Amino acid sequence: MSEVGHDHQVDHERLVETTARLTKLLEGSSVVRIKASVGPYKWDIEAIGSVAVPDPGGLPRAVPTAIAVEEPAGLPVTAPLVGVFYRAPAPNDPPFVTVGQRVAEGDQIAIVEAMKMMNRVSAPCAGTVREIHCDDGAIVEFGEPLCTIDPE
Repeated sequence: MSEVGHDHQVDHERLVETTARLTKLLEGSSVVRIKASVGPYKWDIEAIGSVAVPDPGGLPRAVPTAIAVEEPAGLPVTAPLVGVFYRAPAPNDPPFVTVGQRVAEGDQIAIVEAMKMMNRVSAPCAGTVREIHCDDGAIVEFGEPLCTIDPE
């Protein structure tokens, strides 16, 4: 059986470094807003209350005076392989998880069937199920988000 691993653990230093890089891109340019995302993390950096400062070429550029950064959008749990997504162990059984349900790391949250093999999909962390992205019985692609968990 295949399981979703722990490849979504947060690396705080990389998040800080990415935020600093995005902010630096905004400074000294005529760009006043940058939107970017990496996995479950999204940035929306804007030059709020910026002032126009001429650059050496004589063109005005925006200099940010405040920056807004969005909080992470939850941890997506993705399909470990191409197959059929099942929310429950059998057609008339209750689903493994529902929206709003708290899960512990390692709890089974779904099955992806591939070539008659049932592949367990487990929660990579403890948290609350925010959203389920696929219908029961849907064909999913490798890496496709199956659900989103808000980590604790």
